[in-house]
Amino acid sequence: MKSKFYYVGIRVKDLEKSVDFYTKLLGMKVKGRTKIEQTKGENVRLETEEGGFLLELNYYPTDSPILCGIRGRRGIGSPSLQR
Repeated sequence: MKSKFYYVGIRVKDLEKSVDFYTKLLGMKVKGRTKIEQTKGENVRLETEEGGFLLELNYYPTDSPILCGIRGRRGIGSPSLQR
């Protein structure tokens, strides 16, 4: 059975540089942009020219309350966050 990727989300350090890379060099199109007040973050959804594949770029500033698995941080729901 064949499988196919339809969606991938990645965390980026510089949202605008990442959007430029995927749109200008890879030809993807911006499908939407959302600011997330609770996490101080922002995401941009990109789609391939042919459609059918969605890439979500997620940006969180260093003072964001969300803790993702970067530099040893733990994700939301981790027991260490409930202490």
